[in-house]
Amino acid sequence: MGLRMNLFKVPKHRRYDYLPRYYSPEKAELEERLKKAELMAQDDIEGTKARIAHKLSSRSGNGRAFEPQRRKAILRSNLMLIAILAALIISCLLLWDIYMPQIIDFLE
Repeated sequence: MGLRMNLFKVPKHRRYDYLPRYYSPEKAELEERLKKAELMAQDDIEGTKARIAHKLSSRSGNGRAFEPQRRKAILRSNLMLIAILAALIISCLLLWDIYMPQIIDFLE
């Protein structure tokens, strides 16, 4: 029989094991930075997009200008959470004080 069906045996995947012979991470990083600089130097739409993205990124440009606002928002959020938790704890303690003697009398 020429056609043999293997229902349970799946062929294994093949790996791609190519390693470049001469690879320099510094050179690759330099080339990447040069490509970004050339893209940002263009006067077309893509260059404009690249400049805007660069300025809005948090690692460089004017992205750091948004950091104080972000910290204020996080602080405000955390303080609001603490205030809500304190209000809930105080209300639970007040309800405990008011209704616990009635519950104990009812159970006795």
